[in-house]
Amino acid sequence: MHIEKFFGKAQPFRTPAGIARKIQPMFPEYSKSELDTFIAELLASEWLCFDNLMHLNLPNEGGIYRICDFSKQEPGLMYVGKSNNLRRRLYSNHFNGPAGNSTLRRKLLRNDFHGELEVTNYLQASCKAQYIIVEDERFRCFAEHYAISVLQPQYND
Repeated sequence: MHIEKFFGKAQPFRTPAGIARKIQPMFPEYSKSELDTFIAELLASEWLCFDNLMHLNLPNEGGIYRICDFSKQEPGLMYVGKSNNLRRRLYSNHFNGPAGNSTLRRKLLRNDFHGELEVTNYLQASCKAQYIIVEDERFRCFAEHYAISVLQPQYND
């Protein structure tokens, strides 16, 4: 995976043609250039650390987010998601919530960690999140699936 996918330089993004051909027909009202712009905006958005002040920097609005692990030499994309309330989802569910409220926490507990506190400590020490606000609920749903297909995060099914 190329490093510019993690440190978005606001460069144009080009979705691989095979992925675009498979997904775009489901939502013909969105052009490939609109989808590429959406991905580029997500990749270029500000990084937020998982900490007790994170909620101060998150809106109570809907959007798309991604979570990356920076503990290795090359950052790894762990998860892409959507939410009607980014603050609640990222801070209250993924960072501080129980595994029952977060697919990411559930998968981390199942595969890598032995307790909720260990997951929270890992997120705080090693992970960062990015988000963009997406108001339209229909586009938010489509954009999540599109971003998962294009970016291929480790813990999304």
